[in-house]
Amino acid sequence: MLIVESRDNVGNYFVFERKTRKRLSNNVVSNYYICKFCSEDQNTGCRVTVQNERFKTDPNVGHTYNCAAKSKSEIEVT
Repeated sequence: MLIVESRDNVGNYFVFERKTRKRLSNNVVSNYYICKFCSEDQNTGCRVTVQNERFKTDPNVGHTYNCAAKSKSEIEVT
């Protein structure tokens, strides 16, 4: 699980769940995450790629129109 603070709504967070992990030919491990809040309504959501503990894609971009970052207290309940 990956929890990322929203750039637009400071104090609110997106939660990402890891979907797949892949070792590339250059021996780098890529982890692919999907937004838990986007995928509640649809089968797909915002996707994030992390390589060597660094974001390769922006976790604040690509969310569905009805996806909203949530406060820590809302996240702890879910």
